[in-house]
Amino acid sequence: MASLRREREGLAAELAGMRAERDRLAVELEMMRYSRELVGKEPGADPDNLTNSEKTRVVVHLAAVFGLRHSDLLERVGVARSTFYHNLKQLDRPGRDEWLPGTGPGRVRAKPPTLRVPQDMARAARPRHPVCAKRVMRLMTRHGITPRLKRRKRHNS
Repeated sequence: MASLRREREGLAAELAGMRAERDRLAVELEMMRYSRELVGKEPGADPDNLTNSEKTRVVVHLAAVFGLRHSDLLERVGVARSTFYHNLKQLDRPGRDEWLPGTGPGRVRAKPPTLRVPQDMARAARPRHPVCAKRVMRLMTRHGITPRLKRRKRHNS
């Protein structure tokens, strides 16, 4: 009778180990799927080489899907606790260029006009927010607007 009880306890422990292994593999599989979805399919996109903000998104997704605590997933994903909580706060903030007027999705016409210089777009935003030319160039290229740049003339004399 005692040997049957020991055998049953051994089988129960083995079953618990197998269930834990199954859960660990399910988390890893979902982590790989979500990482691939997150980085996209562009050339050069590597789901194994995620940025810290992407790792934060993976941890938040896995915690929501599997009902786990964030702290349990940090080591599996490979992100430091302080970095995770910093990036978690950053997820709630608006994007870097969201505050600019006229940059929302429907604000750009299907065939945008070609502007003379990037500062024209900055002048439109100037009454409320000063904008540097680099940010204007980045927004213009994102929306498909091609500027005709007048290069600064540098003469050695």
